[in-house]
Amino acid sequence: MPLRDFRSEVDPDLSDAPELADLRRYWESKRRGGLVPLRSAIDPAELKAHLGTLFIVEPLPGMEDFRYRLMGATLVRLQGRDYTNRTVTEALAGQDPALQRSIIAAYRKVLVEATVIRVRGTLVWVGKEFVRFDSLHLPLSTGGGEPNLILGKQLIGASGSRDS
Repeated sequence: MPLRDFRSEVDPDLSDAPELADLRRYWESKRRGGLVPLRSAIDPAELKAHLGTLFIVEPLPGMEDFRYRLMGATLVRLQGRDYTNRTVTEALAGQDPALQRSIIAAYRKVLVEATVIRVRGTLVWVGKEFVRFDSLHLPLSTGGGEPNLILGKQLIGASGSRDS
């Protein structure tokens, strides 16, 4: 899966991506006094429109790799496999090492800086020429105040902004 045009933006303008902007507004509504929202505050029933394209990632020790804890059904269908309980390294084994490094670096930045990041780019998948993606990465905490999970939404398709 070669990588092309990989771009990441901290605290991004989402005016051109209403689905990502909607998730960001939801995430902002769950913040307590400017802190990262708690994972327990995220209610799947409130995210019905997003569920198929959501994922949750947790860091492994040292943030050298990350494990996918949840992959939405739409992502599984579009990617052709379920990465749930796999690490980034396992999920992308045999693929472009630059892609692995870029994803891990983006995830690390979200947690270390407790910031929101948008990542966009184009991948070349087997059997699918150039596939554009657009994703939002939001830090969450399981209770200690420090972010230790990432809630993400990934849009995959020709426009880079559709669930289908």
